[in-house]
Formats: sequence, structure tokens, C-alpha cells
Amino acid sequence: MDCCVPGHIMLLTNKALCVLGLAATGVGAMYYLLRSFEQRSHKTAFTGITLAWFHYYHNYYYYPYYYHNYSGHNYYFDCSYYHRLCLILIISMNLHPEAAALANSSPGTLSPKYLGPLIHILRDIDGQQSPDDDLAERILVTLANSAAFTGSQNSIRELSGLPIIARYVHSTEQRLQIQALNALNNLVMNVENQKHLQAYVVDVFEGGLEAGALEDVQLAALRVLTNVTVTGRIHDSFFTYLPAIWAMLQLPNTVQQVQVLKLLVNLSGDEAMTAEMLDLEVSSDMLLSLLHEDSSEDVIERFLTLAEHLIRKPSQCDLPPRPGSLRCFLWAEQSLFLQKVYAFKNHLNPDISVRVGSILSVLNALLYR
Repeated sequence: MDCCVPGHIMLLTNKALCVLGLAATGVGAMYYLLRSFEQRSHKTAFTGITLAWFHYYHNYYYYPYYYHNYSGHNYYFDCSYYHRLCLILIISMNLHPEAAALANSSPGTLSPKYLGPLIHILRDIDGQQSPDDDLAERILVTLANSAAFTGSQNSIRELSGLPIIARYVHSTEQRLQIQALNALNNLVMNVENQKHLQAYVVDVFEGGLEAGALEDVQLAALRVLTNVTVTGRIHDSFFTYLPAIWAMLQLPNTVQQVQVLKLLVNLSGDEAMTAEMLDLEVSSDMLLSLLHEDSSEDVIERFLTLAEHLIRKPSQCDLPPRPGSLRCFLWAEQSLFLQKVYAFKNHLNPDISVRVGSILSVLNALLYR
């Protein structure tokens, strides 16, 4: 929009508003910090000042004005710096009821009027030569928190936020990778989002499970893949990566092993995926180590669950086992497997003992059919 207003007047006005905004925020911040954190009214007072300033500059950020002066020149007032500064303050200290997720103080969802600017700035940061990683991390944390709620899940998708967040999975900053994966992990809980996120499964594999990635990055990626495979909608995308997923069972981290097993259990619900899994080349020693008496109960229970799912496929047990394959381990070399399984028959953990009983029952039925 063009607006013919004396340039010097508008420039002075904008400078005055900027100074007043900074002063008001400074005073509010000092007052806020000096008062008790338990006094909600003071939190809200400070937030109100910050949000008012944010909304003022948000209008200029999205709807910039050209101010015409008497010399015939146009002045363009770009408030993106102040807009970003306001967002930093909001993200760091905001306790506004609608934006409670920003401070993790109580559950809440963010409306599009807050999510839109955050996604817009996140996109801009990704395109900069010297990106502001601290601000990007704060925004990703905010989006991840908000994406725990259905309203925000839909809004982020409708605001084209999914591809922008997914790009950060390939960030060289691993803290940004983790926060992007955390956001995707919440977003994928939405059925409609799953349809759109199928295109980014490759990004999660290549960015989150690459060699040399931190354990926290790998774990965040595994959680995304586990949640996205709860339904069989995109199991076909996992055939190529199945050997790499299975190889991650050799990781020494118990939490990662459990997450890998959860993912494999989800995939084992698919008939075609089960056949592919049973033909994988596996290490008998590695599998037996998962059933060692000193192993984590979570690892034992999840592995027994996977084994139960696999041996319950009658169409698979009659196929000739390839030496060194998982099929060979479960059927042809059954004595070693059964010996380990039988040792847990009277385990104090009922989840484990129940799985053992089910496996033994299935194997006996197959033996005497």
C-alpha cells in the first residue's frame, strides 16, 4: 500500500515508537525479574507489553509502507530486525495464556497468527549465509511444543511448515536436527500430516541416521520413524533401509536398541515386510546377546514381541531358510533360540513370561501340525 505522508514526520514517528517500545520492554523486563515468578499477573503484564510491540511491528513486517517526502524520494521502513527481537523476547519469556507452550508452563496450542510469523522467520533463517542458529532452535522448540496439539498440527501443515521444518533435519548443527526431529515426531501423530510427511522419510533416514550422527539425533530420528509406521500407510518406503535399521541393534545404547525394536515390531505387521525381514542376514551371536540374562528387560520384552510376530506367519515357516538368515535362526537353528527363550519362562516380569508362553505355544503347534 502507498501512503503519501511527509517522510521526516514518519521517520521521526517510527524512531520514537522504536525507542518507546524498547524502553517499555526494558522497564517491563526489569519489573518482571524483580517480582516473584509465582505472581502470574506480573508475567502477564510483561508479556502484554512484548506482544503489543510484536503485533505493531508484525504489521509493518508483512505490510511495509513507502513514505514519500518532499524531495521526491521514497523511504522503505524495514522492521524485520525489531520483529525478530520481539520474537526472541516472546519465545524466551512469554507466558501469555494462548502461548503457554512457549514457556512449557501448561498445555496449550498456538493460533496461526503466532505460528505464521515463526514459520516465516524459520524459512528466512535457513536461507541466510550466516543463519541465527539460536533463534532457529528457539522457534523449532516452540513449534515442537505446539505440535503436541491437534489444532497446531493442522495449522503448521496449512501454513506450509512441514517442508521448512524437514529441511533442518539436514542441518550441520545437531541441536537443530534434534529439535526439527522432535517437531516432526509430534506432527506425524496427525493422520493428515502422515500423508504429507511420507515424502520426508528419506530425509529422516539420511539426515538423522547417518554415520557419525549423535546418539540423541539417531534416537530422535528413530522415534519419528516408529510413530510414522504405526499404520501401514508408508511401510513400502522402508524396504531399502531395512538392513540399516536391523544393524542398529548392535548399538551399545539400550534406549536406542529398544527404539529400533519398536520400529521393527511395527514393520513386522506387514506381510511383505515380514518376508523381507526374515531373509535378512543376521548374526546369531548378536541376537542371542539380546536375550542374555543381563540384558535390559525392555530389550528382552521387545525382542520377544518381534519374534512372536515373525513366527506367527504360517506362510513363512515352510519356506527354505537361507543359511545365516533370520529365518534360519528362528527355525533351522531353533535349539539355540528356544534355549534362550525357555530360560525366561518363569520370569518375574509378566510381559516377558507371557511372550515366552506365546512363542512356545506357536512353535509347538507348528511342530505337531
